Amino acid sequence: VTRRMHLLSDPTRLRLLFALERGEACVQQLADQLGLVHRNVSHGLNLLYREGLLARHREGTMIVYSLADYSVCRLIAQATESVTAQLEELSELIST
Repeated sequence: VTRRMHLLSDPTRLRLLFALERGEACVQQLADQLGLVHRNVSHGLNLLYREGLLARHREGTMIVYSLADYSVCRLIAQATESVTAQLEELSELIST
């Protein structure tokens, strides 16, 4: 669990997961889409792949990545909802 949470604590890896939620893509497509350096995208994708969150296949000279474990999206959504609720609660306290 701690390894998975640590993996998801990186903003670049989260952005990659969100992008792949919309469909499969290769490293260069993701780098261009997210405005990131190719090397950083490749590294993040490899980490997510080794953890079993992504699948990949070869198309010619490209490696194409896709989500393999959609439960990670639910986990991120739950964490986002928790943070949002806490921020709303703090906002209400400040407003009163």
